[in-house]
Amino acid sequence: MRVLLFLGLSYMMLPVVSHAEIKQSVMQGQRVELYQVDDISIQFANLFYRLEGSQKFIQQPLSRKGSQWSAQLKGHQVRVPGIEYYVQLTYKNGSIKTDPPAHPEYNPERLSVNTLSTDTIHITNMKNNKNDSIEFIVNGYVDTETRVFMGDTDITDMMRRDNDKWTLENVSQLFDGPQSIQLVNTQGNTIAKSAINISNSDETPAAKNGEFVLRGSASFNIGGQSDDDSTTDESLVVTGNLHIETEYTHNDFSSHFSGVDVNYDHSADKEFDLSSGFLFTNSYKKTSLELGDVNVKGTPLVLSGFSRRGFVAATEGETWKGSVFNVRTSTVDGFESGISFDDRQTYGASYEQTIGDSGNTNIQISAVSGDLQQPETSNVGSANTNAQAGDTLGLLVSSEYAGVNINAELASSKFDLDTNDVNNAVSDEAYEVHFTKNIYGLASSLGYQHYGANYATIANPNFSGDREGLNLSFGSNWKAVSWTASLSSIEDNVDNDPLRPVVTSDNAGLSLDFVIENWPAINIGFNLTNQSSDNEPDATAEVDNKGHDVSLGLSNSFDAYNLAWSSSIGELNNKLDVTNDSETSSHSLTMGYNFDAADVNLNLSQNKNETDFILTSNLANLSLNIPLFSDNVVLNTQFSAQQNEADNNSQNNEIIGGSARVSWTLHDIIIFKSMDWVNPQFGISWTMNKTSDQIDSSLNESDSTIMFDFSFGAPISFEQRWQFDDET
Repeated sequence: MRVLLFLGLSYMMLPVVSHAEIKQSVMQGQRVELYQVDDISIQFANLFYRLEGSQKFIQQPLSRKGSQWSAQLKGHQVRVPGIEYYVQLTYKNGSIKTDPPAHPEYNPERLSVNTLSTDTIHITNMKNNKNDSIEFIVNGYVDTETRVFMGDTDITDMMRRDNDKWTLENVSQLFDGPQSIQLVNTQGNTIAKSAINISNSDETPAAKNGEFVLRGSASFNIGGQSDDDSTTDESLVVTGNLHIETEYTHNDFSSHFSGVDVNYDHSADKEFDLSSGFLFTNSYKKTSLELGDVNVKGTPLVLSGFSRRGFVAATEGETWKGSVFNVRTSTVDGFESGISFDDRQTYGASYEQTIGDSGNTNIQISAVSGDLQQPETSNVGSANTNAQAGDTLGLLVSSEYAGVNINAELASSKFDLDTNDVNNAVSDEAYEVHFTKNIYGLASSLGYQHYGANYATIANPNFSGDREGLNLSFGSNWKAVSWTASLSSIEDNVDNDPLRPVVTSDNAGLSLDFVIENWPAINIGFNLTNQSSDNEPDATAEVDNKGHDVSLGLSNSFDAYNLAWSSSIGELNNKLDVTNDSETSSHSLTMGYNFDAADVNLNLSQNKNETDFILTSNLANLSLNIPLFSDNVVLNTQFSAQQNEADNNSQNNEIIGGSARVSWTLHDIIIFKSMDWVNPQFGISWTMNKTSDQIDSSLNESDSTIMFDFSFGAPISFEQRWQFDDET
């Protein structure tokens, strides 16, 4: 995961630039998000992708929502054997960056595409809480379009999703008795299932002193598929899974163990294997010990939060709490231990204390130390292939004085990017301070940040520093109107490296929102940027440019309709070379209608970039989901058309794609009607893709595929409780 530094409208933060979910493989026809970034300084961004084995990359603009950009491929674009891709980001200051950064067209990112899904998705840690909610953990990647069903009721919009944790509130007001939770993908297939008993009565006897609970599920799936051009593996696939977890409570002591998963795959080289993801949690009053895949947190600059295999011990008092941990720096599989004394360990501690008569001052200290050695596998915690080691210490103080909230953090590190050569460990610091105050209803914020060029931590070795900045923002809400104004200035090369120029970027922004009942919601944004350089070394070009952009968004929803329109225009002027001037514009219209059992959505967009030539990209996308004959037979379709054209004849092509799938759930009409653990499904899919290049006809492509698939099998969940007292 690569980390860049940017300055937002209201305060400076560290945006995460990631290859979304770091997926290594997906199933053919599955919609996938390849890349995402949250950075307001980006002017426009493009994805370049191609089918593995092809020579020419296809250009596609990234989707934008506010300051968030994402690169997505539709189902018909995801085909075997895989996708190669890279991303190009153009910033408002005129700079261009790619990911991967070096010669991406020769070293692109790769995503394998399989004709049958190799991912195993499980619902674990199912809990029926005393506060009338249920929660569970979803192990395995599921996209944002995955639906959740309680029996035959779609409860997707009622669920609250926090990473892999899913929660449903007020459950007893909606359901009673034995229930089945199902996750259903966009093709209508059940990808995970678990059972839970929901009771609206208070007749369940409470444990006298303790209780032991054994729960789990056993699942199997038999499936296969075939297409009309025989490119898929037509062998029968048989898979299974056994999941077990336990809970034990006795007075003030509680213990929970989860993640015992035995998987079976008849077609795999190793038919039986143990899944990773186990967690053993023990707590006594306010003291706890976690073993397994733990989450480590501390001060933001030292331990912003990461998950690894190991242990965390924590305890707390009235005004303090502390924790220590030891985890593997690299990730591990199965039940391989994270606690050892090899050279891939990370150690750390965190202590937090509340002081003052009113308890309004909080002090937190975090420390982390460790080594990162590149193992034979590529599944490691850092993108760097060298052996690394580092120590980091940080202090965070949060307080309130005279109505001013103060947050200040200082962190110091000693880090060696390559321990294989002479000891080149380098020390550096990072610090930031942030003041906020509400002045007569006006929310004001002032912040200063300084990140040394050599600051790094083993918890985040790819931290990008060498930058300092000052930012100021104001904002308020008045009835239906809210606004935010910001000013900021950042400087790169704060350590005055003589081989690089010192570059200063100044920004000013204004955002207005109007939300009036029975009227469309309106958002207006305006930004100004100015960039200049000093102390340029020989053979380094001077930087001196300014730019601006304006955006307007309208959205409205009523009854079953929803409508949204967004538009933005931007201009960048290079004072030193007018040939580098650029103008950009983007327009998007989205319309949708949701029936009781069906929905249709249409999106139209245009992106234009003008430098010494004009590049225009037009895209239309239509999706339709509707039941046929009954709710058991569902049609899912999606069609898209894209045109890319440059007025200098460097690009002129059209890309048309489409897919349609009819899925038939046979559960209610076959002889197994009373057997809830059987979920037979049959599907017919059609996909097509056509590329027409007006410049080079050798790049033209056209293909279509018809695929048949079937599957049956679902989890059988079980739970057993034993209650006891001290005399038992």
